[in-house]
Amino acid sequence: EPGERKPRELIFRTGSNNATEKAVHAALKWLDKHQMADGSWSFDHRQCPACQGKCGNPGSLADAPNAATGLALLAFLGAGQTHQAGEYRSTVKAGLDYLVGHLQEGPQGGSLHESGGTMYSHGIAALALCEAYALSTDTKLKAPAQKAIDFICFAQDPVGGGWRDMPRQP
Repeated sequence: EPGERKPRELIFRTGSNNATEKAVHAALKWLDKHQMADGSWSFDHRQCPACQGKCGNPGSLADAPNAATGLALLAFLGAGQTHQAGEYRSTVKAGLDYLVGHLQEGPQGGSLHESGGTMYSHGIAALALCEAYALSTDTKLKAPAQKAIDFICFAQDPVGGGWRDMPRQP
């Protein structure tokens, strides 16, 4: 069930323990505190009002919020937190709203690539949208997730078949 943690016995049987569960909880709490007002996250924590660079190693990549948001969301989603269920519903919803709002729609699908993370940003953000849709089956996420996948298909190098930093780059 989305947003509900697995039974303790199953978690511990699959390699977790009290220490790892405590670490996951602390990490999600830290990510929650470092979310920007617009729902995004940044790889430059000096921009975060709650942090303003007080955390060690604040980073400096400010122009990849789609990637940072996608990675943060994947942590919440991996812990069973969705926009519909769990302790961090509003945090996850704000992050998903940010990604959906920054999806640049066009005839090739929906792009989330950006200057700081190029197609890597798109891939990470697309994973987050698809995972959120898979966990929640929220029909509002179906079209954005599909458009992100469509853009990945478009971005493939038409000659060599691979993907690079920019769409259709050999």
